[in-house]
Amino acid sequence: MILEQVEETGIDFEGTIIDIESIGEFNQQFKYDSRHYKDIKQVILGYITKKKLHIYCATCPEEIEELKIKTPDIFSGLEGLFTLSIAILKVESGSIRWECKLISRESCRGRLLRGRKTPSCN
Repeated sequence: MILEQVEETGIDFEGTIIDIESIGEFNQQFKYDSRHYKDIKQVILGYITKKKLHIYCATCPEEIEELKIKTPDIFSGLEGLFTLSIAILKVESGSIRWECKLISRESCRGRLLRGRKTPSCN
């Protein structure tokens, strides 16, 4: 069973911040298309709104698949403007580097319209 943690926030802001944590290896054979991420698996999904912080955490392989199936339903129940939190830990040639970004839905759509490569925001 997926672990769930819910806390009231009482924070005064509009919208929803979404955070997804994952495990796995990048497929180096396909660096420039979506197959680069085919072995990455979501293990934690969290979001924060004006009302609450809600975290879902898979603790075993079966729960990883369950969380994958459950995620679209969780997203469909959210409202407001979205900000996607992206944090990638890259381990290459013995060095470790974090890449962190917050991408708003509006910013993401603007980049897509200008033809820049960016994560999908639907």
